[in-house]
Amino acid sequence: MKASALAAHTPEAVRAALAARGWDADPARFAAIGMQSVVLLLEDITETEREALVRWSTRAGSDVLTGEGWAVVAAAASRLAPLGRHDRTTADLEGLIPELVRVFSAWADPARELVFVGLTAGLIDEARSILRWHQFSDLAQACVVY
Repeated sequence: MKASALAAHTPEAVRAALAARGWDADPARFAAIGMQSVVLLLEDITETEREALVRWSTRAGSDVLTGEGWAVVAAAASRLAPLGRHDRTTADLEGLIPELVRVFSAWADPARELVFVGLTAGLIDEARSILRWHQFSDLAQACVVY
């Protein structure tokens, strides 16, 4: 048996290790991003949201530190991502979803530009489809641009 520590400061080491073992490029990149640690400071949260976060973090395997009106939550991105989904959180956490979707989307792929509604395919210089995130009030939807 052989164990090797991978560089933790970038997802590139994990992506390369997965690709070298037969993973396709996109799944390897997404998995590598999901394994990165994320620490979130949530401010101006209600007492109900704070208590719900503590309960949720116990089930999710994340770390949480809280105080009056704030929480710090830490875990792998893949463990925190369900906080941004209506079907994966409790009603007590619904108020956090719009901001978490914004933060997760920007964090996961900060180098890519946003594609706004109305932008045509003729303005994009990439041959493959691109998954872009758009946020409309409390709804985040994935839009595929061809």
